[in-house]
Amino acid sequence: MKTLKTKLISRKFLTALAGLITGLATIFGIDEAVISTVAGAVISVGAVVAYIITEGRVDAARAAKAAENVVKAVEAVEAMETMETAETAETAETAETAADGQQSGGIAAGWTDSDISPDNQ
Repeated sequence: MKTLKTKLISRKFLTALAGLITGLATIFGIDEAVISTVAGAVISVGAVVAYIITEGRVDAARAAKAAENVVKAVEAVEAMETMETAETAETAETAETAADGQQSGGIAAGWTDSDISPDNQ
């Protein structure tokens, strides 16, 4: 169906249709000015219709691409937020471990009793 629709609005078909109308009008003895006017109208309308349909398809493709880019951007932001949340949790865990080490005299941080003895000062 799409192929038939495309063929019916093609410039080639419309030109052929204008030629057919012109030929029939000539056979029936219609004035040449009327024939030229009708043929010109058929070609003009066909060109406008083809232009509108083509621009509609281009706009639809552009809108689809823009929507795809928005989805990608949202996914990227969500991924960054997930990474930041994981880094924040890791930082909090590291800070908690360091605080535990300071409360136990520094042993958790790799210090020994000799490092904090008064003789080393």
